[in-house]
Amino acid sequence: MLTLPKLFRTTGGAVWSELATGKPIPTLRRNLQRAHIDTLIGMATGGASAPNDAKMLAWDHLRQLQTKIKAAKRGGADEYTRIHLDESAMKIARALNAVQTLGGGGSAPRTMSLMELLGGAKK
Repeated sequence: MLTLPKLFRTTGGAVWSELATGKPIPTLRRNLQRAHIDTLIGMATGGASAPNDAKMLAWDHLRQLQTKIKAAKRGGADEYTRIHLDESAMKIARALNAVQTLGGGGSAPRTMSLMELLGGAKK
């Protein structure tokens, strides 16, 4: 049976397979990886219509991907791959640290991090 967690794992593993090998990432694969990150960020930040469980999984997958990218950057990749991984890590970090301004009935707006909104650690 195909579950959402399995779908996220399988797709992410296939799209980011080069992280485990340390090989250079070709142009077409870099474009695929950018699209994958953009899709996950859209889900996690509410920019895309998705069930709440998918949003939660997207957020978690971004955290895991950030860790894998940081580990892969230690290798001796070509310049394109190194810059792509730097850019990808930066985009993920920005999404995970996104701030949502919430207004309430007459009180001053309060800012909350995405982690706090999703029930994670408080600032």
